[in-house]
Amino acid sequence: MKKIILLSLFVLLLSGCSAEYNVYISDDVEEEIVFNNYNYTEVTPAYIDEQGASDLNEEIEGVDYYDINYRNNNTYVTYTFPLREYDRSTAVNTCLEAFRITEDNGEYLINTSSYNSCMGYYESIDSITVNVTLDTNLYNYIDSNADRYENGVLTWYITRDNYQNKYVQIRYEEIEEDEPIIDDEDEQDESPVENWINEHLGLVFVLVFGVLALVIIIIVVVKKNRL
Repeated sequence: MKKIILLSLFVLLLSGCSAEYNVYISDDVEEEIVFNNYNYTEVTPAYIDEQGASDLNEEIEGVDYYDINYRNNNTYVTYTFPLREYDRSTAVNTCLEAFRITEDNGEYLINTSSYNSCMGYYESIDSITVNVTLDTNLYNYIDSNADRYENGVLTWYITRDNYQNKYVQIRYEEIEEDEPIIDDEDEQDESPVENWINEHLGLVFVLVFGVLALVIIIIVVVKKNRL
């Protein structure tokens, strides 16, 4: 019942129009749903499992909600999730029967079901465009089944013709941190003699003390001879 209410929330407004689902994956996940030519005003919890998810009139204390903004006759519904909580997103769990993010030794795999519930539940939806962008400072793109990959953006086009068999799959990995660069400029400027001394400090100390001892002995012997 709750999922039907949320479906109504996200797609009743899409009669005869299209929508965009934009995601930017970095240290966290920025999620944005764009409703074209529609003034979307419903109060919507960001997490699918939060209490009060079906209350469309006012926000409930302790529940996280999507932010809503309006520009150029379009509605922008946004929320930023911690990376490990993105799989609880109301948007993806409303339109997809299955959504999984797995991680293995720094390699991530995002998999979704092939059936789009939003398209199936409301025939008035024309299309949904899904755009996923990876933070290239943190991740390397490996592969996907995207319809297009251009300028770092992965795009899928979900339409009336393919919504029953259109899944999303992305594979990417964390970029390993470079080992710190050791500045050996000073070492390169040292002479061979300085390098030898640095490498044989123990022997140097023995020689120095030996010379000093010899000097002291000579001084003592000279003084005794004078007496």
